[in-house]
Amino acid sequence: MRLESLLCAAEELRHTISNTFGIEDPAVLARRRQELVAGPIKTWAAGTERQVVGPFAGGERISIADVKLFVMAGWLKKGVLDHVPPDVLAPFERLGHLFDSVRLHPKVVEWYARSH
Repeated sequence: MRLESLLCAAEELRHTISNTFGIEDPAVLARRRQELVAGPIKTWAAGTERQVVGPFAGGERISIADVKLFVMAGWLKKGVLDHVPPDVLAPFERLGHLFDSVRLHPKVVEWYARSH
């Protein structure tokens, strides 16, 4: 059940962030994204951080939840969202460790090697 809640929370955050797409006024975009950083992004990261129990969310084995968390964290870490600093997840060590565990998982490495 915990992995399902992590998937849902990641999808909710993706939806919340995507609600800021298309904002044309630079001041409004900056304010809304800063609000995301201070609120939903940090809340999501802290909640996710509390639930990670090993190198992966569920312990020792990778799951689809880990891949979803990897994608979400990667999106935030890339710095591609204006007004969202790429180090927004830096305080969340377990989330960072999960990101690295997924990034270095042999199947993920293999997939990236084939797709790029």
